[in-house]
Amino acid sequence: MTDSPSTSSKPAPEDAPKAAPAWASLPERPLPSFDAFVPHGNIVDDDVIVVLSDTAVDQIQTHNQSDLRVELGGVLLGRAYRQKRRIVVEISAALPAYSNDHGPIHFTFTADAWAQIHKDRAAQYPNLSIVGWFHTHPGLGVFYSSDDVLVQSAAFTLPWHVGLVVDPISQEASFFGWKADKVAPIGGFYADGVTVPWAAVKTAVWDHEYTYQDYQERVDSIPYAVDLPDLHTAFDAISPKAGLAAGGIGILLVLFLLLFVVMPLSRREKVLETAVLTMADEALTTTNGAACPDPAIRILSPISGKAVRHGAIISIIGTADYPDTYTYRVEMRQVEPTSDWLLLDSHRRGTTLDELAQWETETCGSGLYEVRLTAVDRNNLILNRLPCSVIIPVE
Repeated sequence: MTDSPSTSSKPAPEDAPKAAPAWASLPERPLPSFDAFVPHGNIVDDDVIVVLSDTAVDQIQTHNQSDLRVELGGVLLGRAYRQKRRIVVEISAALPAYSNDHGPIHFTFTADAWAQIHKDRAAQYPNLSIVGWFHTHPGLGVFYSSDDVLVQSAAFTLPWHVGLVVDPISQEASFFGWKADKVAPIGGFYADGVTVPWAAVKTAVWDHEYTYQDYQERVDSIPYAVDLPDLHTAFDAISPKAGLAAGGIGILLVLFLLLFVVMPLSRREKVLETAVLTMADEALTTTNGAACPDPAIRILSPISGKAVRHGAIISIIGTADYPDTYTYRVEMRQVEPTSDWLLLDSHRRGTTLDELAQWETETCGSGLYEVRLTAVDRNNLILNRLPCSVIIPVE
């Protein structure tokens, strides 16, 4: 592994222009009268304020209950505004995503499902915007896995984008959103004149994907409704024919796990990449897609031009899968005044839709920074013909 020359970043001059934060683009309106709403969970002052309409609750619940054997999902539609820095998200409707790629522990927005969502929104709710997404965890509990964070980081990147997870069996739910440039649970939400069927629960963001082992532990933690018989007595009573039948059932169970659990997990990375790239297509067309036109060398997050908070640790997420590469490098430098490139991280192996590096902005001053991803050969020569770099304001 080779290193590139680097110097420490220099503070930007005090008169350097600062990009406006993304939340500043929202229209400013007075906060709603919360006396008319029903609170659920523990609503925290610095959280995004989420208000669910009865129409949205009914649409989400109807879709969630349509199949309790697999994960389901869709998008949330509504409007966002602010009162000073406090963001309000009013969710007026929800559109289901009819995907043929889902299972007991995974759900994927396919390209066809995402295209249909855009058509349905334009036809049914042309005046509403996509303000987030929802998906179910039937019998799995309420949490955000690393895959959920990846989808949020690539496709729902604005400060007012929220995610809703519902366990339709336990009837528990929680919202997630952006807090200090990280995905975090939202303590509670408001309902607009309707009895919400879900209990708002305290939850967390996981640092790993949901696996079959997690699924089994969850199943094992559920108390049985009847006492199990003594194992010795049960086995003594089994006849050879019954044993053969039990063996056949075991084989069927193994095949079920292979078809519906193991195989979906093995192709999860590729499917997730396709889904997230499809969902992020609109943002990539005008931002990171233009900054990184080669899909084999692409930074998906952070979004070019979107300001980050000084002191935050930023995950650089993207794809680095270029032919004949010896080392992939993620580097940054200050734009004004221009500094030398500083190496954030390097990798020998290619990766698809994963964390490429972490950038600790605490070591930088406020100002504009350029983050680039390159593929180099053994002679330290850059291989990718099309450059990939994003401009990130730190404020």
